[in-house]
Amino acid sequence: MKVVGSTCTLKNTEDMVRCLSEQSMAISKCKMEILQHVIDYIWDLQVELDAPGKQQAADVPRTPLTTLNAEIASISVENGCSDDRILCR
Repeated sequence: MKVVGSTCTLKNTEDMVRCLSEQSMAISKCKMEILQHVIDYIWDLQVELDAPGKQQAADVPRTPLTTLNAEIASISVENGCSDDRILCR
């Protein structure tokens, strides 16, 4: 199991509960940020599909996934996740 965030010094049961709670919040925040990026991306796609008569220039490549992947990579680095297959555990 990987440690997300800082490690905690465990002296008693209350410290253990506090430590687990802090780690749980870090994991939840990471997953929520990723989910928000996915929702934003889907929303942008829907807006583009609904725009009447709007055509993209053929010579300008669209690379939204590259931007999204870079943002997700920065989130995983901020949260101490190094595994590419699983961003946060």
